[in-house]
Amino acid sequence: MVARLEQSLQPGGTLHFWTDVEEYFQSAAALLQQRTRLEGPLPVAERPADHDLDYRTHFERRTRLHQQPVYRAEFRRPPGA
Repeated sequence: MVARLEQSLQPGGTLHFWTDVEEYFQSAAALLQQRTRLEGPLPVAERPADHDLDYRTHFERRTRLHQQPVYRAEFRRPPGA
């Protein structure tokens, strides 16, 4: 299943992975590292939303309002892969 994820990305494409569950984040990142050739996990800097709300998604807004962390990473398919 993870191989299909890698295949669905174009060379140079990026998978954005966000969750509020640290254990899920750690296990998914490890699985992607072990079973794919994707580069990552790469850190994701927080930046202002593209609209007038304070967060980018409803999920992130709800999580932050409850003062819970959001774990973020990106994985990239190498350009020549």
